[in-house]
Amino acid sequence: RAVWQALLLIFVPLLPVLNLGQISQEEYLVFDHYLYLSVAGFGYIVAIGISTLGTFKSRTERTQLAGFRRPGLAIALFIVIALGFTVAAARENRPWADSYFLWSNVARVRPTYWAAHYNAGLALLNARRFDEARASLESATALKPDEPNVADALGRAYDGIGDVSRAVASFKRAIGINPDMFESYNNLGTVYFKNKDYALAELNFAAALRLKPQASTSRFNLGLSYARQGRYTDATRELEQVVQATPRDAEAQYELGLAYERLGRENDAVLVLKRAASQATSEELASRIDASLTRLNSAGHQP
Repeated sequence: RAVWQALLLIFVPLLPVLNLGQISQEEYLVFDHYLYLSVAGFGYIVAIGISTLGTFKSRTERTQLAGFRRPGLAIALFIVIALGFTVAAARENRPWADSYFLWSNVARVRPTYWAAHYNAGLALLNARRFDEARASLESATALKPDEPNVADALGRAYDGIGDVSRAVASFKRAIGINPDMFESYNNLGTVYFKNKDYALAELNFAAALRLKPQASTSRFNLGLSYARQGRYTDATRELEQVVQATPRDAEAQYELGLAYERLGRENDAVLVLKRAASQATSEELASRIDASLTRLNSAGHQP
């Protein structure tokens, strides 16, 4: 009876996952971590075997093996097996040390699985290992050329290594695959902004905002794009919305203060810059705010 219980523990947990590859398009569902519960059955069988060995008595109860009676042998076997499983488990857990080790191991085992290369690339991007990320994401792109998230991540890798033209092309390809790729519009705008192409940056940040009007970062970047083009009225409109949505954003308040100053609204500029100074969390930003306030105060502008 106990053996049948063990067999049930092995096979019953497998039933829900036997057909996942056919009922779902998501390949994550058939990874081995869905199969671990059935190991309980194997453990149960081993325990039954050891218990049986411990209670079994030979025809001559005084028979000894290597100085142990049967119960002693059972205990020794249990310790050996437990240590063996402990060592094996430790070795198997090494690929789970972090996200990169996990997915690079999956990519090694299943080199044709695009998501393994993609996730390894994301882990490398997070670690700012851009050239290695590029290699992983190029492999993912070759395997899954119609996946916009892969194209977007590859664009970030190209941007990280300073390959602007390929970064732009990759972000555009992501948008071509999925015109609703908010992240790619925002990333493309950032690349253009860093390269001082503010008109194209404006177009892409505006496109990102059409998809996610609540995205304060995109709105802030749009305001900066307007300001860098000398369109301070437009910049003020966007930056005021950012400050309203995120009232403790000292950087946004600083940029809004500069826009007010450019529009001749010096008193408003002093007010918002003082508020920014009280909320600045970095010395570099605090220094810039202080310089702007000194400039305005020296010109005799007081709120």
